Amino acid sequence: MKNISRAKKTQSWANKIKSYQKKAPDLFDEDLKKSDSEFKIDHYFDILDKIELEKGWLVDYLYLQRRLGGEPVIIAYPALKKTEYRKLIDKINDNELDYTAQDIDSENVIDTFLNYDDVDNYLNHVTLDKSEESYLQFVILAALGAQFDLFWHALYNDHEFVCTPEKAEKIINRINRSDEDMGFMEDDLFEEQLKNIDFEPQITVKEDQVQVRLMFFTKWGGFTEAKYQVKKSFPHKIIEKETKTLIDYNCGYLY
Repeated sequence: MKNISRAKKTQSWANKIKSYQKKAPDLFDEDLKKSDSEFKIDHYFDILDKIELEKGWLVDYLYLQRRLGGEPVIIAYPALKKTEYRKLIDKINDNELDYTAQDIDSENVIDTFLNYDDVDNYLNHVTLDKSEESYLQFVILAALGAQFDLFWHALYNDHEFVCTPEKAEKIINRINRSDEDMGFMEDDLFEEQLKNIDFEPQITVKEDQVQVRLMFFTKWGGFTEAKYQVKKSFPHKIIEKETKTLIDYNCGYLY
């Protein structure tokens, strides 16, 4: 029962993060005031209750659009700089920057801001309660945290955690409804391959790191086993990620 409970809880955490991201404002709508949105990165820590942001730091996001795609960049910065930095963050996200020179654009402004000494990757300021579940939640946050308002090449970041057979079945049904050529997902070989997959999250505690083993699905790879090595000491980091495709699938789309 313990493993089943962990699988369902892990699936629930991942599902809730993805569901909440639907509240994110449309970052492509230049007339929309994103700073007024109820979507806040802080809410991730209400869902993932075994981890939290380091005291004295705040978290927010900027939308970074490159030539080959666009995606949010989640940052942490000192609470003492809240007034100053929130003003700049809101101007960037609300498209209110006033450019007075041709060589100054939003990309340059964002890059300059991200290189401030006290603006950092938010994952470097996430603390864990050191329970096994906290390492699971850290991996979920690292993998899914910035999976909203993706554009073009950034859409390759579509990893979807699969912790229960029921979740796998939902994915298969979804694909079969949308793709007429996916009949192979209904043959005997596929059924046998699917039965042999262990979707249970697994955690192995080592001396200096914790291995988190999870299954995910991607439209550009299929059902994949991933083993994340998470550093035990703060700041926590995913030191290494090893993946192995168990059932291959490719949607055929190219960006």
